[in-house]
Amino acid sequence: MEIPPLPDDIVIRCLNGDSESWHLLTQFIRVLVQRRYRDQLGWSEHDVEDLVQDVCETLVKHDYRVLRAFDPSRASLTTYVAAIIANKARHRRPTSGIHLLEAFSPNVMENSEDTYLNRLALWEMASQILSDLDVFILRLHSLGYKFTEIASIVEQVFERPSTPESIRKRKERALKKLRQIFRE
Repeated sequence: MEIPPLPDDIVIRCLNGDSESWHLLTQFIRVLVQRRYRDQLGWSEHDVEDLVQDVCETLVKHDYRVLRAFDPSRASLTTYVAAIIANKARHRRPTSGIHLLEAFSPNVMENSEDTYLNRLALWEMASQILSDLDVFILRLHSLGYKFTEIASIVEQVFERPSTPESIRKRKERALKKLRQIFRE
């Protein structure tokens, strides 16, 4: 499925209550979720729809606070929405397919069941050891985002100032902490 083209002023139109723009934005979110979670990780349509609804609810709650926070000079709408999707998906357990935490490892679907279960256990432990922000940064970095993009997303989603260097250092500290714990 192709990502539907969005007008440059889609966010403003949505904030002004334009139903056609909301439909386009919802379709845009649905395609992003389907590509990553259904097509790559094997989530069911039901799980995909639940995640799409959760993301849309996040955008509109508290008088559209998260949607109003979008700043096109800091990140593209795709990057911004993908970060929100990833954050919401982290807390979901799909009825089928692979949970996002297991997807960090390359070629996870090609590995044996034992390796898959070991990775699952490691990521579950990591999510209990590290802060949500650290796991969020590791997830985005593992998905190929650059430190500049991650810093911008963190500023928007977590509402805290970030620089590419601070993100890089935080990622390195988180990995160092995991390495120390997993060596014990």
